[in-house]
Amino acid sequence: MTNRVSIIDWSEQLATGVPRIDAEHRRLIDLINELGVLHRSQATVAQLRAALADLRNYAEYHFQTEADLMQIHPVDAGNRRVHLAAHQGFVDQLERVNALVATDPAAVIEHLLAFMMKWLLHHITGVDARMAREIISLEMGISDGDGGDGGANFTRGSSIP
Repeated sequence: MTNRVSIIDWSEQLATGVPRIDAEHRRLIDLINELGVLHRSQATVAQLRAALADLRNYAEYHFQTEADLMQIHPVDAGNRRVHLAAHQGFVDQLERVNALVATDPAAVIEHLLAFMMKWLLHHITGVDARMAREIISLEMGISDGDGGDGGANFTRGSSIP
C-alpha cells in the first residue's frame, strides 16, 4: 500500500541484531500499518476481522520463532517466562478486540492500534533486545546471559539466520 501514514515506522533503533527476528518484526509492523490503513478507510467489520486474523496468525508464528530460539539457547528462565507471558498477553488482546470489533469498529481498532504501537515498541526495545543480547552472548561464549555489560557494548549481528 502506497502513500500511507504509518502507525509505526521501522528504524535501526528497533534492530535486535538477530536478522530473523528483525525481519519478522518488520513484517509485524507492516501488518499493523495495514490495519491502520483499513481503519482510516472505514473498512467493514469483515475486512477488519480478516486483518486481525492475519496479524494474530503472524504474531503467533513470530512468537513461536522467539520461543524456539529461547529453547535452543539457554536464556535466563525468569526472562523467558516474562517474555512468553507478554506474548500471550498480546494474543489475548487481539482475541478481545476480535470479539468486540463489531460493536464499534472505529473505536475498537483505534484503541488496538494505540495499544499495539506502545506494546510493540516497548517489547522490541526492551524484552526482545534483552533476549537478543542473551542469545548473542551465549553464542559468543559469555555465560552470564547479558554480555557481561548489560548489553552496552555488544556487537549487533548474530550468526542466527
